[in-house]
Amino acid sequence: MQTTQHKTLLTPLWRPLLALCVMVWVVSGCAGYDSAEAGYLGTARPDAYSDAQIVLAEDSLTRHDLKSARSIYSEALTSNDPFVAGTASAGKAITGMLLLPDDEAMRAMFINELGATNRRYEAQRFLWSNNGILYWFSQGVRWEDDGDFQGVQTIVEDELPWSLERLGSPTAFVQGLTQPGDRIMASGIDVALSLRDIERELERAIEDPRFDFLYLPADVFHANNLAMTLGKSDLAAVHALISFARGAIYFVAAYEHSWTLQGLFSPPQGINAQDHFHEQLDPLLARAITTASHLKESRNAFVSGLFYLERAITLGLEQEVTLSTSPLRWDKIDRDMARDLRDLVRAVANAFDGPSKLPHFDRNITLDLSSFFDSGRTLPAEIPWFQHQPDVTSTEGSAGGTFGNSTGYWVLSEDAAQVFLFDDILSPPLRLDEEYPARLTLDEDGMLDFFEALLGDTQRRLDDAYAGIGLK
Repeated sequence: MQTTQHKTLLTPLWRPLLALCVMVWVVSGCAGYDSAEAGYLGTARPDAYSDAQIVLAEDSLTRHDLKSARSIYSEALTSNDPFVAGTASAGKAITGMLLLPDDEAMRAMFINELGATNRRYEAQRFLWSNNGILYWFSQGVRWEDDGDFQGVQTIVEDELPWSLERLGSPTAFVQGLTQPGDRIMASGIDVALSLRDIERELERAIEDPRFDFLYLPADVFHANNLAMTLGKSDLAAVHALISFARGAIYFVAAYEHSWTLQGLFSPPQGINAQDHFHEQLDPLLARAITTASHLKESRNAFVSGLFYLERAITLGLEQEVTLSTSPLRWDKIDRDMARDLRDLVRAVANAFDGPSKLPHFDRNITLDLSSFFDSGRTLPAEIPWFQHQPDVTSTEGSAGGTFGNSTGYWVLSEDAAQVFLFDDILSPPLRLDEEYPARLTLDEDGMLDFFEALLGDTQRRLDDAYAGIGLK
């Protein structure tokens, strides 16, 4: 099978819009500026930054105290000040996202299902503090030890949820983790509910006509060159990513999970780990649905994500000024390409309810994703998910990717991809062994240029900030 036949159709329509750990630098002394005075990052400061609590929250961030900042943002919301509400909601959402490991649901999953031994861990300490992971990364210290030089893992060892021995390998990590996957999925649903709370705060900020953008000090990330300002378009993009994550959690949780982590990742002595993993997982993956109601929640979350992705594009195109410190550089993109991509996003969202015509193809084509979320799709027991190909030296040519081991590769079988992913989804139908009759008319190189223009500055600054640890 030629791998290029379906390249145009299967090319991703959107790349991740925002890394979760990219924050903004605030010019020192901003609290003393008048709200109408230009000069702060080249624009007038929002009125919210005349409020004492917002200034106090920002001061906490400059001291790497995200926990206090989140508490102050929450308190500021209780004042019902219309000039402060949007900024406080945005601040509460972003700090809540950055402190997600400390969320009650996430902590319960780490401890009860994933065997965290340090029950008193705090993301504030092991990630954000002056002795935390990002500080040492900003100093060029790598994760692993290097001879006599301690790596970050050794420096922060006592603060991590798991011991270094547990983190040393998948086999070591899963020892004793014999809870059925259904329990882990139940904990995942609790995490999804926490994510929904963050989404609500983002929605309040996005819908607030008085909200302009949020300042977050780069001191949080120990890197001055990560100066950014989060406007409504950026928050909508963050919302989209969170919604997609929540949708994935609900979708996976809808299925039966009788596996255990130890059973999947801890092979008997003498058995190849990759062989063991795929042979154990194959009969247990998406074979039966146990909680159909999760499919409805998954659909709603995915549609929400696509709505806010479309909203991010619209807000980006409509905003009068894009600051040089914005994560998404709408001033640099091809605006016609942005509108075309927005058309595709809207059409995909409609496909969750039934057949939806996809624009920008050279012939009529419809997409229907509803079967994934109505009764759900499962793979019949007689069709294997994976096939082993011995002595394969190239990773090209498989429908869904390859997983290597010492004697060959495990590949996603074309029968599984056809039946689970493509049958009754596209019209005209897509057959993996045939060339698809419809082709996307958008220029693929133009799309790559679009995302480079939109995200390139942020990625380069992130690379520069942590260049010493080999991100480039």
